[in-house]
Amino acid sequence: MKRTRVICTTLTASAADNIAVVGVLFLLDGVALGAEVTGTGPSYSLPWSTTGTTNGSHTIAARARDAAGNTTTSASVSITVTNIAASIAFVQGNYATPQSPQTAVNVAFTAAQGAGNLNVVAIGWSDTTAAVSSVTDSAGNSYAAALAPTVLAGQITHVFYYAKNIRAGANTVTVHFSPAASFPDVRILEYRGLDPVNPVAGGVGASGSGGTSSTGTLTTTVANVLLVAGNDVATTTNGAGTGFTSRMITSPDGNIAQDRIVSAVGSYSATASLAGSGSWVMQLVAFSATMLPPDVSPPSVSITAPTNGTTITGITTVAASASDDVGIAGVQFQLDGVNLGAEVRSAPYSFVWDTTSVSNGSHVLTAIARDFSNNMTTSSPVSVTVALPAPGLVGQWTAPFSWPGLVKPGSSGIRQRTRSPRLTLRPARIRSAPATVIYRTVDSSSPVAMPALRTWASPTRTRSIPPHNSGC
Repeated sequence: MKRTRVICTTLTASAADNIAVVGVLFLLDGVALGAEVTGTGPSYSLPWSTTGTTNGSHTIAARARDAAGNTTTSASVSITVTNIAASIAFVQGNYATPQSPQTAVNVAFTAAQGAGNLNVVAIGWSDTTAAVSSVTDSAGNSYAAALAPTVLAGQITHVFYYAKNIRAGANTVTVHFSPAASFPDVRILEYRGLDPVNPVAGGVGASGSGGTSSTGTLTTTVANVLLVAGNDVATTTNGAGTGFTSRMITSPDGNIAQDRIVSAVGSYSATASLAGSGSWVMQLVAFSATMLPPDVSPPSVSITAPTNGTTITGITTVAASASDDVGIAGVQFQLDGVNLGAEVRSAPYSFVWDTTSVSNGSHVLTAIARDFSNNMTTSSPVSVTVALPAPGLVGQWTAPFSWPGLVKPGSSGIRQRTRSPRLTLRPARIRSAPATVIYRTVDSSSPVAMPALRTWASPTRTRSIPPHNSGC
């Protein structure tokens, strides 16, 4: 028997037992569909929205359970899911362009938002040290990155965030940066007719310099797709590229947000002409109206440095390679199962590790890659040995105090004359020889610059330090 279910329906099963049925679990393609429906029966029902199920053929079955834990599964019923996508349309947009560094930028929608719609946030800023720490709004919607940031080294960063299946009503979006971002440019757009469950269908970005900004090519795998493109430029943008509609060009920054709706599977890119030649970053994100299957494919990740068995002394770089069928949201390095620094949210995935903060001996490094659906994969462990030299006994004595009478190997100190910026090392006794005294001379009348350390090495048999003028 073949039946068709569209968008929303109710599944019903009848169950009986010689003693009592306590519950029925409905199965979609052999996987539990919601929680078990409990009760004495004999009829059991479950409302089902098909919006999270791919179009096509599926099977439905019911598994009854009695009080003793015995179960029986019914024969499967074949169905065809045909979710009808709503028409994609732009609803409204707005932007904010503060001209000073900001840790938070607020942008309000000018009209009430529609329930179930999609919010898209295009974010650009004029540095590569700041990062988006989070995006929130006054309606309580949940935001996620649509793709990793695209960066023009030392100059510009751009990224897209989105919120699916939003709440109705007035709304203000807030983008949070850490640290403060230079010349942040935040564009917010509302669309209707997109998948409320898993809307992101891909993304791409590029950077460069010239009279036209471009995104690179994105290949869609489903029909009925909204393409949204945005840039951040050093000059200003003239207008939308071929096939795209400009929704806003910010003032005074001159950055664009543009879109296009495509009905066929294919390869697409976006461009925008600039008023003059200059640096730019541009991204393109595809949002689907066709109900997509959940992204359950985990990313892959491996540590590329250091290699297994390496002995490390001092500061080293830990690096990883990560990939995913949709995109990598971030890589978190761990040392012995504990996070090592913050998650790295864009390539290259690396972290500078100061091993002086850990004990000597064997340690294990891993990397956890996360995609935009929060699927995670932990890399194979890499074992390393930290071997730091035993530190000497180090001390510092500052004016007006003189050096202590006894100095251990590795000790240091200074004494300042009261009437002159000249610093003088006074005699002291050394407990063992040879020894090296490390000192720094500082002019108290101009303490801004920190001069280099100087050293004085004692002869093998000398057990006292002679007077030594710094000569500063």
